[in-house]
Amino acid sequence: MPTTTTDTSGRAAACRIASSITVSSAAYVCVSTNGAIPGDSSSDTVSTTYFRRRDAEKGDALLDDSVKGLRLGLAAADVGNPDAVQCVEGRAQAAHAKVHAVVVGHRHDVQAQIAQHGRMRRIRVQRNQLLGAVHKVGVGGVQLAVDRVGGNGPVQRAIDDDVAADDNGDGHFGWGTNGDEREVNTNASNGRQHFLRNDLVEQVSSNASRNTMSAPYTVHTSTLFDPKQKKFVSDVSVTVDPVSGNIVKVEQRSPGALGDVVPAGDIDLRGKVVMPGLVDAHAHIFLHSYDERPSLNQKRDESNAERILRAAQHCRTALLAGYTTYRDLSSESMGEADAQIRDCINRGLIPGPRLFVATRALASTGSYELRTENHANGVCYPRGGEAVDGVDEARKAVRRRLAAGADVIKFFADYRRRIMRYPPAQQHPYVVSATHPPADPNPDIVVFAQEEMDAIVREARLGRAPVACHAGTLEGARMAVAAGVHTIEHAYYADAALFRQMADRGCLLVPTLAVCERLHAKRFPAILAQTTLAHRLGVRLAVGGDTGTYPHGQNARELELLVEGCGLPLENVLEACTVGGWEACGGALCGVPFGWLAAGVRADLIALATDPREDLRAFRRVDFVMKDGVVWKQDGKGVNMYEDDHTWVGCD
Repeated sequence: MPTTTTDTSGRAAACRIASSITVSSAAYVCVSTNGAIPGDSSSDTVSTTYFRRRDAEKGDALLDDSVKGLRLGLAAADVGNPDAVQCVEGRAQAAHAKVHAVVVGHRHDVQAQIAQHGRMRRIRVQRNQLLGAVHKVGVGGVQLAVDRVGGNGPVQRAIDDDVAADDNGDGHFGWGTNGDEREVNTNASNGRQHFLRNDLVEQVSSNASRNTMSAPYTVHTSTLFDPKQKKFVSDVSVTVDPVSGNIVKVEQRSPGALGDVVPAGDIDLRGKVVMPGLVDAHAHIFLHSYDERPSLNQKRDESNAERILRAAQHCRTALLAGYTTYRDLSSESMGEADAQIRDCINRGLIPGPRLFVATRALASTGSYELRTENHANGVCYPRGGEAVDGVDEARKAVRRRLAAGADVIKFFADYRRRIMRYPPAQQHPYVVSATHPPADPNPDIVVFAQEEMDAIVREARLGRAPVACHAGTLEGARMAVAAGVHTIEHAYYADAALFRQMADRGCLLVPTLAVCERLHAKRFPAILAQTTLAHRLGVRLAVGGDTGTYPHGQNARELELLVEGCGLPLENVLEACTVGGWEACGGALCGVPFGWLAAGVRADLIALATDPREDLRAFRRVDFVMKDGVVWKQDGKGVNMYEDDHTWVGCD
């Protein structure tokens, strides 16, 4: 075990990383530290004074960036000792660019001079080439050293025009080992210790695992769905820039132009069906299946901590299911927590889809909120939405939502006013009761006046935010479309006149069939027929099943119902689940293009092991997932996910 030197000059000096860590599934590398910085020589006396020689703030940032880089999956962190003048900037670049290593000048023993040729460089790693090797002093990444358990590392010299080892040994590229779960050490005079699983060597050298690459690479396909053309095409190659996360180019190959083995560093998805990442246009990350617990009980009985942990797991599950974008329409009594989950995903703290969130939905007093007249004094129940009454309050509420981080504004045009009660226990939403006589099969009532809806939409437009409207009644849907909303959610009671109005105004329909497959079982055939009619009359569709009311990860049930239940062509449904999803999230208001394949569009790709034209259940078995140019699933297994993580020892 390396010694740990404590330095009281800053928080970072008290931190250390455990020096004996087992990496479970080839996802991470651990680099030990002597109490200063990962990779610093334990025999170099200047390491113990590192934080005294630099201000505490820079020391904190350096350690944070180093650890962050390793957490993101950097395959190397040997970026120099404290005497390397580019040490701070080098490590920061490694962490933020997610590159495998950064080469900077560093000393190999106490007597050596500072190498002058090392510079901050992003190293391009080709197939079967790691980032150099554990090496002897003064020979860079060319001559291999013998590790303490015997055997040389199976490592080739990295190839990059900008980086090369020289006689000074400044190209300290990395390390390797033949041993399985064995420690690899440099010689005693160097004093560094690195730990690397042999299966990580295989991961770095494989074609498909490109989580941390910085150079553009190409994904080769044999069958690819192009949503803009609404057709499947053959022999297409998609070049991706993992630094920007965008597609660089899309080109169709000549038959036979690509051999049996793709170029080194590329990803071979031939034999699979590839398409853009899917978009769930109506989801709730803070809800889990109503079969497990009704929604009101989730809001009442589950702690915020539990619901946040569930949301993180739901996001991970959705991403692995091939859904690279989620539109979360209401945090369901969790305030602005959906915006905070979105930010955590964007910062790389948790895996998940790209989130567009509504925070709290807007509804009038007494509609989408729990009734309180029978509550005991001092008892506080969560609120499902934000109560808004009148034009001025509507405008203020939209401004509050935008200030809270909302990407989309959602409001309820109607709701089940007498259902939201504690006590008595919640009845089934569509069970006929004394308050909903049989003469009225739809218990929903309109809860906003036209001028209130108009005010919500106008204010949202000023804030450049799209507006989604929950509409369960025909009257409420007509009023919302007249106000100019972007999407109508549900529309379970609709007619041809409404759909023509929506088509003329460019308003999208999100039919949410999956949730009503069971909740509206008696009317379900009629609802399917309505959706078919909407499509025939030219209404643009987006695909989202009110996910969360049924399990996350089963999102594809919605597109199955659109094809099998409504009779829509598969190609049209896939276009609605990609490009239509982008439009539902706001289109150009999103700030980034996603959902189709073209230069400058986000590199979101999924691959199916079987052809959905032959088996629609293929979407239940997503084999490969890429989001923003980063691979998250390969060969049906998660990459860089929680089960691949290891344990870190943090600050004492």
